[in-house]
Amino acid sequence: MPLPQQQPQRIIKVRTIIKRSLNFNIVLFPGVIFHELAHLIASLLFGARVTKAKFWDPKRAEIVHEEVGGIRGYFISTAPFFFGTFLSIIFTYLAQEAAIMLKPYSPWQAYFQVILLYYLAISAAYHCFPSKKDTSNARRELVKHYPIALSFRRGFVTGIIAWLTLIPVFIPLYISSLVMSFFASIPNLGLLWYVIIFFGVAALTF
Repeated sequence: MPLPQQQPQRIIKVRTIIKRSLNFNIVLFPGVIFHELAHLIASLLFGARVTKAKFWDPKRAEIVHEEVGGIRGYFISTAPFFFGTFLSIIFTYLAQEAAIMLKPYSPWQAYFQVILLYYLAISAAYHCFPSKKDTSNARRELVKHYPIALSFRRGFVTGIIAWLTLIPVFIPLYISSLVMSFFASIPNLGLLWYVIIFFGVAALTF
């Protein structure tokens, strides 16, 4: 008796297609790495097998993983915003704390440390916004898989949960993906986002 053929694994790409200034992509390259690292960590946390990881390229970097649906797919696609913002806050806090300790006679290494921390903070904030491809993936996963759950085709309990979370979870997530898609079209928005982070951290720590 012939064995049944396995269906080919469905793969989608979560990728950062760099459309920002090429100079910023090179100068602030750690941010691109942080962006793709966020996709990788989220893929592993949500059980999506990663098949390819390209953390930096002047024009395009990407993480390729097997397809997952619904909320898992949403958070894999939008992970860079949360991860990049978190890193930027941490780096800014450390930089401000180190800057307080600087003296006119401090060694050059101390000044270099402050500059490096601010550089990493700016890089993380600049590249934290999901790309248009990311937000497109997020909306597609929500729209594709949520209606299936609502129809109870994935079980009675799953259907009940889907209906209970339709307004408090699905709709806000879908709207947030639209907002992030709009932000992705604004050049150099990450620099403005870092200004907000900088003064926010300063207000909370001083």
